[in-house]
Formats: sequence, structure tokens, C-alpha cells
Amino acid sequence: PGPKNRGANFFAGGDSGKSGTQKATQTDSLSAYAGVIATGATYTLKGYLGGYDSQTDNAKVTVTWEDSTGATLGTASIGPVSEGARHGKTGLLARSATGAVPAGAATALVTIKCVRHSGAYNDGYADNLSLTITAAV
Repeated sequence: PGPKNRGANFFAGGDSGKSGTQKATQTDSLSAYAGVIATGATYTLKGYLGGYDSQTDNAKVTVTWEDSTGATLGTASIGPVSEGARHGKTGLLARSATGAVPAGAATALVTIKCVRHSGAYNDGYADNLSLTITAAV
């Protein structure tokens, strides 16, 4: 299982060596949304998360909302998807979260964290990730 339209940037934890955790981060400026955030904005964080076969390796995506000084204003996350939710099969399941963008948010730090519980390869998977900001209604 997974998205019908597979993303161009599939992410897996990969060869984990001695460490059981891999991370990827991206910092996005929210300056284009400053006016909307000032008057009230909502976010939708969504994507497909999963893993391999009956292994319990998994992925979680977290957005950390920061002000212009880098101080954390709040967080939002999706995942992880458990092996049980995947019914012991390799696959990706849709996950989403919605909420209010904290007032004063200037950047969004997006982190994908994959955790290996067994095997030499970290099979925490993520695909089709998106973060959408819209004016609150």
C-alpha cells in the first residue's frame, strides 16, 4: 500500500551503521505567509509513512514552528506508522495533522526521523510529504 501517485523524493532511513536513528531536516521561511499568520492561519501536514515487512522500523515527521529569534513556538507531527497498522507488510499509510499556526511563526523546521529497531538497514519510510498554510476561516 502507498500513494497512487508516488512522490519523487521517497525517503528511507538507509544504512544505519551503529546508530539506530537517522534524521533529515529542512528549514522553510514563512515570510510569504506573514500577513496570513498575523491574522490567523491553519496548517495541514500530511504524507505517507511506513516501513518494511514485519520489522518495527518507523518514521515520524515533525514541524517545529519558530519565531524570528529561533525560539520554538510549538510543534506538529505525523507518525509513526506501526508494523501492526501495516499488518506486517511493506507499505506506506496516509497520515495527516491540522491545527493553528502559532502567532509570530517565522520559520518551519521540518524533521523526518527514522528509527531502526531491527536489521542493518533503517526501513522507516516517508513519501509525498507536504505542509500547507492557509488563512483561518
